[in-house]
Amino acid sequence: MGSDTDVLRETLLDHLKVMHRRASFQVGVVALLEGLTGDDAGWVPPGGVHSIRDLVYHMRYWTSWVVDVVSGRCSPLPPQPARDWPDMLGSDADEVEWESLLGGLLSALSELEEAVERAPEDRLCSPDRGAALVLALTAHNLYHAGQVAMIRRLLGKAVQYPHGD
Repeated sequence: MGSDTDVLRETLLDHLKVMHRRASFQVGVVALLEGLTGDDAGWVPPGGVHSIRDLVYHMRYWTSWVVDVVSGRCSPLPPQPARDWPDMLGSDADEVEWESLLGGLLSALSELEEAVERAPEDRLCSPDRGAALVLALTAHNLYHAGQVAMIRRLLGKAVQYPHGD
């Protein structure tokens, strides 16, 4: 068995892979976003505030920031003011823009896994730069993934959960 840091790293990586790609108690973030058009992504439910496009933009923003922190490229203090929501909330997304935005989130999710894999022990174990920050981000992204799932359901494009509804 490896060191405590090796166990922590492997646990985090497994957690990220489940959250991103493999179903466990929820549909992975990637599966939730598959098969959506730009029109789907730009739709805001009646009485709602955010579209799937807005949520993807927001998740990409914070995922990229955590990648930079875990990689040692920036401070663990969030940028101020945070530009974590698009300028035009709920605006339509054309197909090219949607695919670019979606690709940006998928890349950021992969980069996060790579950053955790490469992070030195002191950074991975740091309370403001490592595992705790990554776990906070996963909770954040799963919260917004739940919003995506609800919007998909309202669109009539629900994704089947691995263990039923």
